[in-house]
Amino acid sequence: MFKFFNKYVAYGAVFLASFAITSFAFNIESQPASRTTANTSKVQVSYTTQVLPHAYALKKDAKIYTDVHLTKSISPKHYLKTTWYRTEEVDLTLDGKTRKVFKVTNTDQTHSFFVLESQLMGIDSKSYNVKLKVAKNHFLGQKIGVLGDSIPAGWDGFHFYSHSSYPDWVGKYLGTGTTTIDLACPSGRIVGKRWAYLGKEHLPQDLPAVVAARKSQIKKMNIIFIHIGTNDYTNGSGSGSLTNVIRHLRTSLKAVQAITPPRSDLRYPTNFSIRCQW
Repeated sequence: MFKFFNKYVAYGAVFLASFAITSFAFNIESQPASRTTANTSKVQVSYTTQVLPHAYALKKDAKIYTDVHLTKSISPKHYLKTTWYRTEEVDLTLDGKTRKVFKVTNTDQTHSFFVLESQLMGIDSKSYNVKLKVAKNHFLGQKIGVLGDSIPAGWDGFHFYSHSSYPDWVGKYLGTGTTTIDLACPSGRIVGKRWAYLGKEHLPQDLPAVVAARKSQIKKMNIIFIHIGTNDYTNGSGSGSLTNVIRHLRTSLKAVQAITPPRSDLRYPTNFSIRCQW
């Protein structure tokens, strides 16, 4: 057990994933009445395709439509705190100009609308405010950092939720007002010093490699979650016994502690206990 001063470093933050997922749903009651949009005859659909889900929020002045030809629109007032996932991408011609439209569906899959891509924003936008009331301003300005493997990186087994993984949601619900520093990498292990390509980026993959290469970023973190360990128990991982894995984890935690010096400007208690749970 280690005591970390002035910074929270926690291992085994799996529970936050379920917290974030269950918090996605917002109660939506009745759907506002739609109204006819002008110049509907000038809308021509040229291409429609299924796309991978990605989380979006509506801009405050967005127009949402009930059909792909944008003939009926409704007020976005009741949906500004709703999370929308794109399901279809549509190319259409509107007033002689080519526009991209997404069909979006809410988390509960009870409502679907068509929205111009330009009227959507990522959930990491500061204007998308879903902070929990109980968070108050306790976490305002704090930087959440994440080290780990595929799940905190945003990988669900099929694709990445870029800038909308569960650590991003945790930051939104806590109301930090800052972007989560996510250094997690798929297939990362506690034991090892590997690097890997994620798309075109060459990134440190295993925990020791991340800690060694990302010291400047780790130093900026106020709250740190380490979610890693599963890949150390795959066939041929080379991680060795549980005792060996724990030893490497302790070494990495000590390295993180050394990088994050004591500070007096934080709102948190002066120490925090860490347990390695298996």
